[in-house]
Amino acid sequence: MIYQNYKLLILFILAVTALVAVEYYRPVTQELVIIEVPVIFVIEKEPEVKPVVAPKPEPKPEVKKEVSKLDANTYLLAQIINAEAKGESYNGKVAVGNVILNRVNNPQFPDTIKDVIFQRGQFSPVSDGSINNKPSEESIKAAKDAISGYKVVGDQALYFYNPDTSTSNWIFSRQTLMEIGNHRFAK
Repeated sequence: MIYQNYKLLILFILAVTALVAVEYYRPVTQELVIIEVPVIFVIEKEPEVKPVVAPKPEPKPEVKKEVSKLDANTYLLAQIINAEAKGESYNGKVAVGNVILNRVNNPQFPDTIKDVIFQRGQFSPVSDGSINNKPSEESIKAAKDAISGYKVVGDQALYFYNPDTSTSNWIFSRQTLMEIGNHRFAK
């Protein structure tokens, strides 16, 4: 736009200069000589800016209605249950969900499901990325049931571990409340 204004100004100056030059060099006579100098102003129209329309994304494969209705907390709980208790019984899965929810309600831990799960150094699936795997239908059901209040382990269970794979001596010092499958649940 500024460039076009300068072009217009230069054209105007040239036209005025031409008129002045004609008047200045005209022979002195009693007759008035009028010279018409055609001036053509070319104003270029700015090009129209058309919005860029992104191509429509390909439709995603249909997700079962039950899964699509999950809120973020339930889905995240199902993901950690799936990662931590894969291969465990249904009650073992619910118990893992109970521990997460017990931590949410305990002042020693963060107060949201997300913050409990992603608290540094607490759950190995967060570190190794397996939490990002799609949860099984059974893990989703276990998460829903745990959130709805179904308890397999009591309110005191704040930890769970597999004694065959755990490398922390500290966890073995915790009082065991219950064993379900390969996991011990402790306070």
